[in-house]
Amino acid sequence: ENKEVIEEIVKKDKYLLFIKNYEPGIISYLKLKKKKSISVGFIILGNKNNERTYKSIEFQKEVIDVNIYNFKDVRNLKIKDDYVMFINEGDLLSPVFGIYLPEEKYDFIYFNEDVIEEGKRKAPFFKVDFSPNTLLSYNYIKNGFLISKEVFDKIKNSINENDFQLLKYPLIIKSLLFSESVKFIDKILYHNDIENFEENINLVKDKEYLFDVLNSFSEKYTGYKVKSFEEVIKNRIFNVRYNIEKE
Repeated sequence: ENKEVIEEIVKKDKYLLFIKNYEPGIISYLKLKKKKSISVGFIILGNKNNERTYKSIEFQKEVIDVNIYNFKDVRNLKIKDDYVMFINEGDLLSPVFGIYLPEEKYDFIYFNEDVIEEGKRKAPFFKVDFSPNTLLSYNYIKNGFLISKEVFDKIKNSINENDFQLLKYPLIIKSLLFSESVKFIDKILYHNDIENFEENINLVKDKEYLFDVLNSFSEKYTGYKVKSFEEVIKNRIFNVRYNIEKE
């Protein structure tokens, strides 16, 4: 019976071919799940009008409420959702994305991710628990994260194109500056389009801007100002030296 249901839905919707390949039982499973009282607002980055990205968001309506917003109006957005997620066009949410979101409220939530190339999943990236010191040296959070409405409202007026360099590194740091509660979900819930991922993993628009944001983060979590960031791997991993002299 489950197989017939899936085949019938796949005929009507090309996006669900992805689900057929990787989560063959999810459609029938979702119909048995109680809908959660969680709402996520998705802000789309890019202008490719990628149908699969939109479909992967709409699919979550089986479990959570979703809204889709345009990045151009980001500073004027009056979000009513519990969380905000910036998603690149071409990237996909896991079909089980909504199932694993906690009903308990957090300021910042992040989860594991992988890459899709020619329709195949590869290069899974398994993250670690929240570690400010690790995050100062390396953006291990990457694209798979949610920001609470309260945190988004505090940073939205300062959001600019520099916040999306190095897989949203500055945006992550700015969000965590205002986050008191952080939740890590140890599940792969985000799938990066290979072209988007490779284009942005080393993309730096303003390194001084990045280091200014990281320095504010360091002061909050370590109590020290950063003396220097020395690149171990260009644009990706930094050896952080702190200024520990008393003022």
